[in-house]
Amino acid sequence: MKKPLTHLILAGGIFHDFAASSEALATILAPLGIESRIEWDLEAGLAGLAESPVDLLSINALRWEMIGEKYDPYRDSEAFSPSGTARAALQNYLTKGGALLALHTASICFSDWPEWQSLLGGRWVWGSSWHPPPEPVTVAMEPNAALSHLPSFTVHDELYSDLALNPETTVLATGLSHAMPTAQPVIWRHRVGQGRVVYDALGHDSESLNHPTHAQLLRAATQWALDGDQIIMKSLEGMSILITGGGSGIGFGTARHCIERGARVTICGRRPDKIEAAADELGPNLPRRRCRHHCGV
Repeated sequence: MKKPLTHLILAGGIFHDFAASSEALATILAPLGIESRIEWDLEAGLAGLAESPVDLLSINALRWEMIGEKYDPYRDSEAFSPSGTARAALQNYLTKGGALLALHTASICFSDWPEWQSLLGGRWVWGSSWHPPPEPVTVAMEPNAALSHLPSFTVHDELYSDLALNPETTVLATGLSHAMPTAQPVIWRHRVGQGRVVYDALGHDSESLNHPTHAQLLRAATQWALDGDQIIMKSLEGMSILITGGGSGIGFGTARHCIERGARVTICGRRPDKIEAAADELGPNLPRRRCRHHCGV
């Protein structure tokens, strides 16, 4: 049996339900064979990469210096600056081939660490970056980019605007809203040495992450961070695939991924109840691209 991929989610901060969104992220990525652990101590999590690296690191947190009167009530408990040891561990992790998935407020984190922008591929800049209140955000994939096989979608979220991007950063998707009608980069990817970084500026809450297409996007982008271009670019459009044991576990996860890449999937298994439940779960995302049979193999 294939060993699960290890995933460390560094979480915590103000104004967001990071517990719920971190759990949602873990559930979304589970079909990739990823086993997630949520860590609320960012210093320990970052520094620990030196001795115990993981297959995937996610930062789903809002932890920075918290300068300004608005943050006076939170500064003593929530302000954070990573130590030199933690900074070196993260940089070394990425340079040597680590995978980083950063969500939403991660671009605000580590405000006193200039190198964070070079690692992330961009960042929030106090005084120029901003966001409207949560509202419908229409997300479109960049043509001829790694996620161009995915459909556009609309999600209720905060649209981070006027972020600073590194010149070498590749934008995969943009978003616009009523308050910000100019398209803003919401998904990008970036390389650090042998490592790969994906940033998703969306994800204000678990409802946004659980939007079917947003979840599909996260899995595709994470696969690139873990495995490179040959994974994220592959399409199965026009193929018909039969998957045994498709009612749960690896079979169900495989069915989901094949559907997401355009295949027409048939799932079969010995348990009619599991097959029916799996078909119903797969159906809402891409109906007409799945069918099911009860059988023993």
